[in-house]
Amino acid sequence: MCMTSGYTNGMTKQIAIKLPDEWLGGIDRLVEDGTFDSRSQAVRSGLEAMIDAHRNAAVDQSYR
Repeated sequence: MCMTSGYTNGMTKQIAIKLPDEWLGGIDRLVEDGTFDSRSQAVRSGLEAMIDAHRNAAVDQSYR
């Protein structure tokens, strides 16, 4: 898992999302366990991993 500290390049934008209680509970446990410093950091890390995986899959596909 790629855990970033701080923000990545450029300015950031704030967005509002709605999550099921089950997901929010999972995020809260990750924060309580010390895996992440905050809910925001956990969500950013998850989104970063998803975007990286999608990008890597596209690169892999281009080599086929």
